[in-house]
Amino acid sequence: MKTILYEYLRKILFRFWIAYTSKFIPPDELLPKRIQLLSKNGSQFIGLLLEVFIGIPWFRSLNLSSNSIHNEHICYSIYENEIHLESRNTEEETDFQKLSLQYLKDRHTRWTKESQVLTPIQSLLPLSRNRVIGLLGFYIYDNTLQRCWVFLYNLDQKEKYSHKEVLKYHSLPNRKEFEKAYSKIPMNQIEVNLEKLAEETGLSQNELEENFKYYAGFSIDKYHKHNRLLEGLYLHIFSNLRKNEISDSIGFNSRNSYYKAFKTHFQKSYTHIMRLIDNVKKQGSNKP
Repeated sequence: MKTILYEYLRKILFRFWIAYTSKFIPPDELLPKRIQLLSKNGSQFIGLLLEVFIGIPWFRSLNLSSNSIHNEHICYSIYENEIHLESRNTEEETDFQKLSLQYLKDRHTRWTKESQVLTPIQSLLPLSRNRVIGLLGFYIYDNTLQRCWVFLYNLDQKEKYSHKEVLKYHSLPNRKEFEKAYSKIPMNQIEVNLEKLAEETGLSQNELEENFKYYAGFSIDKYHKHNRLLEGLYLHIFSNLRKNEISDSIGFNSRNSYYKAFKTHFQKSYTHIMRLIDNVKKQGSNKP
């Protein structure tokens, strides 16, 4: 499986590996205190990360049997659906700290140290066997404690992981072309005009079809429908639009048609997903 949580934790490990080799102490404020998952698969994510990073001299001690990974800089503790992270404190601002903070701001442009509100994350990433994963999440930054909390929600909870598939995903060609092409498609457009999209991107129709098939495992229309469904959920959580306005903005003629399409596509009802997310949002609003 290839998910944004895997990628997110992989980047954290990589940043702290750079800090270790550069003799910097990682700044505590840039490391989330807790990552909470919707499904109980924290140890599987960590195991997968270790498979990828086991070849680098980052870990000084390692003990998976007790569900913890640690060295002199950082410790991961895994509890079913939560991953707790601890790091050393530092008062001195380093070049590494500046670069890491800039990385966070670039990756999530709405993330800010000045805000103590839930800050949304939304992503759509491919899975094996012609499927993609939709994910929503939140950052919460506490100015007093200088701490970032992360909550992630996986809308597609398959729990089988393939190291081979993950490595294949990270070597996919033409990712920039794919992202550029998809950004040209209006969210309320039901069917994609492939000829027009080819003109706008400078790619041939065959190149577009191959890129979408290889990257997402879906046709362009099916991939776009998937993203439209997620966009509606995103707007419901983070905007003040009425339900009919949301349905209209993503190309559905009524909210009922949107809810029906959502359940057919995800095999989970819209209200069920909203209930899960609302419950954890309430937990998050009380943290720290």
